[in-house]
Amino acid sequence: MDPPYTVVEPDDDVDTADYDIVAAVPQPRAQQDRLQQHGHVEQHRSPNARLSNVMTGLRFMFGVASAASETGFAIAKAATHVSLDVARNIVDGVGEATGLDAVGVTPLVSNTLAFAEFCALLGIETGRFWTKFGLSTGASSVRALNNVFGSTEMATAIKQFARLVRRELSAAGDDGSLSLREIGTVDSVRALMAWVCLQYATSTTWTQEARAGAKLMKFKGAGEAEEEPEEVDWTNVGATQHADPGDVVEGSIGQPHEAPSSSTEAPRPNGIPSSTQEQDTDKAQTQLLTDLRRYVKFATGMYGRHQISALNGEIPDFGFDINPDPRRSGNAEHRFFASHADTPLESIYHSTNNRDDFDGFGDILGSGQKYKPTVYVIADHSSRQVIIAFRGTNSFEDVLVDLTCEYDDFMYGDATPENPHCVHSGMMRAALAVAEDDHSARVKEAVVSLLIQNPGYGLLLTGHSLGAGLATCLTLLWTDPSTGLTPPNTGLPTNRPIRCFAYAAPSVVSPPLGILVRPFIISVLVGADLVGRLSLGSVRDLARVVAHLHSESDTRDDLLKRIAFGSNNNNNDNHEADWQLRKRIEQKCLLSEKLYTPGRVFWILEHGNDQQESAVASGQPVMYELETPTKAFNQILFSTAMARDHLPHVYSSLLHKLE
Repeated sequence: MDPPYTVVEPDDDVDTADYDIVAAVPQPRAQQDRLQQHGHVEQHRSPNARLSNVMTGLRFMFGVASAASETGFAIAKAATHVSLDVARNIVDGVGEATGLDAVGVTPLVSNTLAFAEFCALLGIETGRFWTKFGLSTGASSVRALNNVFGSTEMATAIKQFARLVRRELSAAGDDGSLSLREIGTVDSVRALMAWVCLQYATSTTWTQEARAGAKLMKFKGAGEAEEEPEEVDWTNVGATQHADPGDVVEGSIGQPHEAPSSSTEAPRPNGIPSSTQEQDTDKAQTQLLTDLRRYVKFATGMYGRHQISALNGEIPDFGFDINPDPRRSGNAEHRFFASHADTPLESIYHSTNNRDDFDGFGDILGSGQKYKPTVYVIADHSSRQVIIAFRGTNSFEDVLVDLTCEYDDFMYGDATPENPHCVHSGMMRAALAVAEDDHSARVKEAVVSLLIQNPGYGLLLTGHSLGAGLATCLTLLWTDPSTGLTPPNTGLPTNRPIRCFAYAAPSVVSPPLGILVRPFIISVLVGADLVGRLSLGSVRDLARVVAHLHSESDTRDDLLKRIAFGSNNNNNDNHEADWQLRKRIEQKCLLSEKLYTPGRVFWILEHGNDQQESAVASGQPVMYELETPTKAFNQILFSTAMARDHLPHVYSSLLHKLE
């Protein structure tokens, strides 16, 4: 049976000189025979390929140095501990034999030795930390150079993005308007600033128009925080607690308690009660808020203890674990994630976040693999589902997935070759790779194992930013759109319900596809969040706006004079004229095909002032369910909050403030 989807990748205008190619020039027959006899194939390697070989060799040397230093520090630590422990035992023995312990002589010496051991181990750990930091920095620099100038998959993505930028800068408008390259940098910036001024002057009216027809969500009895999930008995957990966190843990994970039907029933495709009438009830909306608050912890916890601490205004803990508690299984990032997400540490069944620092040979051996995101697979018994959480953009490779922003045709559901759906090419291709059986992240292997061990469990995917995009695309690949369940051709156990919670979700699907997946995907966006509005189409629209305002220089200069330079009288006549001007420009320039956030889209605004929100406490955030995102997210909004509104801690904070 064919899968419920097909990705049709457009032909890329790729320069073959950027790749390793086998020479197409015919060779003499005798020479070909000699090559075949010796098992050789003649290849002409490009400079990029030779550079990649050099970089791989350098990374191998970093791996050798890392492994050697780790061994040396481990030996030094063990030798110091053993020798000083023997010395303390000898001193204690002498004290007991001579009676010096009674007068406090040998205890003083023993405590001095203990303090000496602490100082020695602290010095060793300090040296180990800075040695690893230096090796990690060097290895990362080599990898970055290889990604930019080599022949890797990432280098190819950079070249393709550079070609895309050159193409868009040189593209003239459909109406014969100048390209951005022809307009020039200075005039482009002036026109862009005029558009920013116009958006600012009309922001209140635009927001009211954008949420017209949207449903204001009301949460009765939600309070300031959701109830804690029922405590699960983990005494029967059979998974190996000290397994390599990068490996899939085999074996049973035990039998959880039966979950109460009111809050932990098997998940439905849309994440809330199935009846259309029930969806409109306050109870259903409150349950939705409870779910949103809970799963945002999984989506934001992916960023790790250092970044979350920094975002919360705390000083990250860089302390050295000289004598780690053997009862604390898992690495430091796993412990932080479990604490942040309010889930038992043992529920982390699989993770690719096993690199507190450079890990030597493991880093090298994985360098030839495809894009490998940071992901956690969790056995969540309290809700009877398997949770897959993806991290957002946090590395150079993540950025390149974001920048591979052209559209791929996607045959899914009711799509036809003449009328296909469209998806974000970089994120869908990354999701396709992760969904493979032999992918280095081993996500599918872990998910299949958990679902087999737990009949009746559903699947929930979540993430923030890029993580939300990957979660969305993987949900599309694993879900039958007609049922919201896993079909047989995915390789997963069949007929398991799937749902997805996407926070700060990027623009990844065309509007018809976004409507099709509403039963099982929920997306949340805050205010002016740039990522939810950014697609190749919105960038093209912005270039068209710049060209239009450049052609109407009087209008451009008037906007800059009145608004940017403070001579605006703020009277109603100016406001109405500005609003009509903005509508005229939008109608003429916002014409490109764009991608949008998928599924049921919820828009959180921090402040409201119209009559529809009169019952909402002043200053409290409000959340709307949009009938379609094509009105509120059809253009990039320039504001002081466009970057702040995308940060993970902002989503978590506002969701917990909703009432």
